[in-house]
Amino acid sequence: MLANSLSTARRWSRATALACAAAALGSPMTAPAQATTDRGAAAPAPAASTIGESIRAAQNAGVAERQAARAEREAAWARAAQGRVDIAVRGARLYQSMAELEAVLRADTVSINPERKADWKPPEFAPYTETLRLTDGSEVSATFASPQSGALVGAIGYVQTLRDGPPFERLVEEFVKRWGPPDETHAQGTWLTWHLKSRVATPHSLGALLRAVINLDPQRQVTRYTVYLTDHSFLRQDEARAFEARRAEQARQRDARRSDGVKF
Repeated sequence: MLANSLSTARRWSRATALACAAAALGSPMTAPAQATTDRGAAAPAPAASTIGESIRAAQNAGVAERQAARAEREAAWARAAQGRVDIAVRGARLYQSMAELEAVLRADTVSINPERKADWKPPEFAPYTETLRLTDGSEVSATFASPQSGALVGAIGYVQTLRDGPPFERLVEEFVKRWGPPDETHAQGTWLTWHLKSRVATPHSLGALLRAVINLDPQRQVTRYTVYLTDHSFLRQDEARAFEARRAEQARQRDARRSDGVKF
């Protein structure tokens, strides 16, 4: 008899739990204790469609708020970018030709990789990257756009590894002195980004950036830092131009292999 009583109690508990859950989800099932109005009538449970619409409205409002905040930040970045012109990293600048960049660094250059032979020519339909190793052990890597965009520098990377580097704060102060306060900081301040005006027309004229990434030892002394100077929009435009030029050349070559008539 005790077993029957326990079984009955468990069934009542499950039924009560199901009824409560159904009431919370807006099911027509009746909960054990329904809320009542001032007149004593049971208050109707909210419809599931109403709950879904409320959730969607909240989500849309959140998306709109984030988009507005993003637009406000980009407008601020664009205003700051107007004053950042002629940014140089170890004398290297965006949109230089290969001859111009190598002339700037020639006095400090130990080697250039890959090594170029006398008859070397740049790729016809692709960008080209080379790395110049300097006398102090630092390196400058430059990516040149394809000939379709003038084979100009679209990205620069400068890496320096330090034996007895300065304190983190001192290096950041040097960056701020050179380029002003960064637009964005991440990774506890070790990633700093300055937005720049792109060579290509884009919304807010953005699309290029200067970024510094700092590596520290446990005492927060700088062991290595990398500076990137990149015009992403220019390189994307160049990629599209090179693709179209390569496709046109392939079509020309296919047409050149066709004969004008049947010959035996």
